[in-house]
Amino acid sequence: MQREITRPVIVVAAPGGILPAVIAYLLGGMGAEVRLLHSGEALKRLEAPENCPLILSSFLSPLLDGCDFARRIRGPHAYPKIWLLSWLHSEQTVLSLLEGGADQYFSLPVNLNRLKIKIAECLSAWRRTTW
Repeated sequence: MQREITRPVIVVAAPGGILPAVIAYLLGGMGAEVRLLHSGEALKRLEAPENCPLILSSFLSPLLDGCDFARRIRGPHAYPKIWLLSWLHSEQTVLSLLEGGADQYFSLPVNLNRLKIKIAECLSAWRRTTW
């Protein structure tokens, strides 16, 4: 029996403004649905759908406040990947975020071509593991 192919959902968590619009634009044509969250609290309450390979967030607090966000959102699975985009560049902040469960950290301003390539690679890897 062939498994049903579902469209991936990418969650973008960022305050309103240009960043969510730019990311949604980058994702156009990649065959993914984009769900926008506009607060860190909404991100903390998120129950990621099974077909969610990636969470892109500019909200850092869920990974810094010790709430085990990454462990809760993933469960025993490798997905969704959690990527953070931030203006904060201190080594201690980046290490704390990675220790808190972030898979990737991108300093803003981010190279959009590089981000698009990384997102495409993430979707491709997710599709290979789920299809």
